[in-house]
Amino acid sequence: MYNRMIKFLEKNFIFYTKQFGFRSKHSTDHSIFCIKDRIQKAIDNSSFSCGIFLDLSKAFDIVNHEILINKLEHYGFRGLVKQWFISHLSEHRHILTVNSVKSAECSVSCGIP
Repeated sequence: MYNRMIKFLEKNFIFYTKQFGFRSKHSTDHSIFCIKDRIQKAIDNSSFSCGIFLDLSKAFDIVNHEILINKLEHYGFRGLVKQWFISHLSEHRHILTVNSVKSAECSVSCGIP
């Protein structure tokens, strides 16, 4: 599924031009080169440059399923593909255990398995 999605996104030019991760020939090292180039241009033009860096290492844990499905549909993933994603995301359930006491089973509406 990953390979098919990537081909679709690339073929239809859906990726943001500065999307470096998760793309062939677009290493996250390229983002460093891009930032370095912008800083150098600012220095050359006697301008200011500012950077804000965020650690989004757990970002996939908070992705809302409904929003994700709507985004996928917006970008052209419909029909059986959309249903596959809905099925895949809705299959996951959690049970919380504290001191050997288990909660009721709950469906999960956020996070990418």
